[in-house]
Amino acid sequence: MSTVTNKVILGLFFAGALPFLWMGIGCIFGGTLLTSWFKGSLRSVTDVLRIVVLVSLYPIVFQFTNIMTKDESPFSLLPPFLLGLAVILISATVLFRRYRRKKGGEVLSE
Repeated sequence: MSTVTNKVILGLFFAGALPFLWMGIGCIFGGTLLTSWFKGSLRSVTDVLRIVVLVSLYPIVFQFTNIMTKDESPFSLLPPFLLGLAVILISATVLFRRYRRKKGGEVLSE
């Protein structure tokens, strides 16, 4: 049981599985984005935001696997976290303002 819970082994497993997991989730989010975009739905705003969140979470999770495998300082998670948070907030603000202007000021819910 100690081999399964070893943080180096778990970190290496997640480091290897992470790209495939992210590609799968990205394909799902991309498919829902294309579907809502072809329908002309307002839901495409949230779908774009989902992809932005997925992209900005990747460096954070990748750094976490580095912490698990290479015994780095946990404070090395702060720069990717703050950068990802800034990207998410800026993109959410820009997307919602753009689509609110495009749709004539109506509320963006479905």
